[in-house]
Amino acid sequence: MLTHATSTWYDVASVNMAWTETDFRLGRETMNTEAYSLERKWVQIGVIGGLIASITYPIVVVFGGGLPRILTLILSAAFGPALAIGSAGVYYFFKAERETAAAQIGAVANVVASAFVTGMVIVQLAISFPQLDHIARYGADPAVETIVHWTWYVVLGLDVSFDVFLAIGTFCFALLMLKHPRYGKAFGITGFLVAVPFLVGLKFYTFPYPPKDVGFTFWDPGPWTDIWYLAVTIQLWRSLKWFRLKTQTS
Repeated sequence: MLTHATSTWYDVASVNMAWTETDFRLGRETMNTEAYSLERKWVQIGVIGGLIASITYPIVVVFGGGLPRILTLILSAAFGPALAIGSAGVYYFFKAERETAAAQIGAVANVVASAFVTGMVIVQLAISFPQLDHIARYGADPAVETIVHWTWYVVLGLDVSFDVFLAIGTFCFALLMLKHPRYGKAFGITGFLVAVPFLVGLKFYTFPYPPKDVGFTFWDPGPWTDIWYLAVTIQLWRSLKWFRLKTQTS
């Protein structure tokens, strides 16, 4: 009887352990599925953010002076948050391959850069709009022009602060792209060129003045950086199916 009871207890314990292992495995698979689902959403939203950032930048640069003020403000203010969201999408895309410090640094640096550029454009508009109003009412005033001239260096300082963090983020993302199956050397090398010679090298060389103000109009890093991130976003969009397959759970 003792042997039978011991055997029954052992069978019940084995069944309970089997159920516990099954529950644990199912729970882990559910958590993985939810995590992958969230990451896929982040990548999809990141594509939208990247496209918004890449489109608003040239619109504001080329047409900002001729647009209604409220539209200029909205487009200008949208660039920074869109860049941050797009960078988060790129981070989660790279995370699917493996978690790396470079991906984390790249995402954090670009988010900080987004905060700097948002502050920069808001300060810029807060200076320029009242200046235009004053000129329209009273005409050119040398005293006001002097104040605006020296205050404008705050905007230039914020601009270079933005470039420093954007260069770090771009460099880290470019490093990951070199051997990534969906990007490769072309994206990696051009990303290095955008980050080091342009965003850091040229901006530091002409500091505190923008490169286009001292004769480097063609080599102004803004348009080249925007083109690179637009290409990165388009490739991210083209890789959504690959990412879904990569993050499927069995």
